Amino acid sequence: MTRSAFSLPSSRLVRIFTLLLFLGVTAARAQRAAVPDYELPPVNYSKATSENSVTRLQRRLETGELSFKENGKELLLAVLRALRVPVETQTLVFTKTSLQKALISPATPRALYFSESVYVGWVPGGDIEVAVIDPQLGPVFYRFNANTSATEPRGFVRDASCMLCHGYFFVRDVPVLLALTGIPGADGELLPRTDFDLVDDAIRFEKRWGGWYVSGYTGQPNHRGNAVGSGEGKAAVLPASEKRPAELSEFFDTSRYPAGTSDMAGLLILEHQMAMYNSITRVGQNVRLGKYASESDVVDHLLFRRGAVLPEGVVKNEAFLKVFLADAKRDRAGDSLKDLRLDGRIFKNRCSYLIYSEAFAALPEPMKEQIYEVLYVALRDTDSAGRYAYLESDEKQRIYDILMETHPEARRHFEQTAARRRL
Repeated sequence: MTRSAFSLPSSRLVRIFTLLLFLGVTAARAQRAAVPDYELPPVNYSKATSENSVTRLQRRLETGELSFKENGKELLLAVLRALRVPVETQTLVFTKTSLQKALISPATPRALYFSESVYVGWVPGGDIEVAVIDPQLGPVFYRFNANTSATEPRGFVRDASCMLCHGYFFVRDVPVLLALTGIPGADGELLPRTDFDLVDDAIRFEKRWGGWYVSGYTGQPNHRGNAVGSGEGKAAVLPASEKRPAELSEFFDTSRYPAGTSDMAGLLILEHQMAMYNSITRVGQNVRLGKYASESDVVDHLLFRRGAVLPEGVVKNEAFLKVFLADAKRDRAGDSLKDLRLDGRIFKNRCSYLIYSEAFAALPEPMKEQIYEVLYVALRDTDSAGRYAYLESDEKQRIYDILMETHPEARRHFEQTAARRRL
């Protein structure tokens, strides 16, 4: 007669129970490990509600206060106006690096537009994609149904599928904004087994804008824009583009877009904003989750510590400058953190204007206090070997004066730090 499980020796039952308990704990840990950090409490990214310009606009659509009757390019322009995103910020990417990749090619690039907190993507024939910076969550992604033949009504819906790239594949565990530079093929696909980079302020000029269209540059050094490559792996070749177009009609039909440009100045600003917001999101999320977070991560981005050197020849587009500088906060001397230099570096005063952003203001207070203390020391330090010694002494003074006069919270923290250091 076979012995039933209920008559097994007690020692064996203990071993089986222990094994099951171990397997259960291991499975629970594995399940938890598979959950991105941003889905853990107290962040709860997907479950959390976000109150922002898109959700407010969607309520107006639902109540009938507003409706979009336009199509194609005119619909895009209407959405940009409603979200207060300047059309003058247009940049163009032709790599198939979007959920609407089937529509994207060198002949039909994807257009991107941005304000300080809203990012809009559009390709002719496709839906409108929007990312909004939430002070607590980081970027939150939406899609606007632009297809008039679809059964669902036109409106904005939160798009979880965006997180496959923006929170999992390229950068694990943190919702981020992405700009890639790589080697595109003639169809817009990144060539197989070739390297690509996530662009931030540190990416060297000669490696930037692979897969992007670039106008508004007259300098000598080449970049990777406006060109397609061939081959794969180490044999891949991307010829440096020696063209310096003022507009892009030689590459595709620009009449399908609101503008025929993708100016380098706008690209530089867009990439900086993405990198700065990603740092703020990462550090803020880690603090809320009780994980290690460094104030230097944020300060290094604020002060462009690893900023790549720019050549001469970046054109200052007057239309872009007008909308970009419209809300610049200036001190009594007339200086602002938004003042552009575009020769050697992006800004005259190397401290990011996103220190005024809601996302920065929403950083957990203990972390923010540490950031302000490090920032104060960086701006008042005269040590030629210090971490931020690359900042010129007069530049440090200008940044300090601007913040003291235009940023009440920075002034309060700077005064408190100065008082502590005098004790």
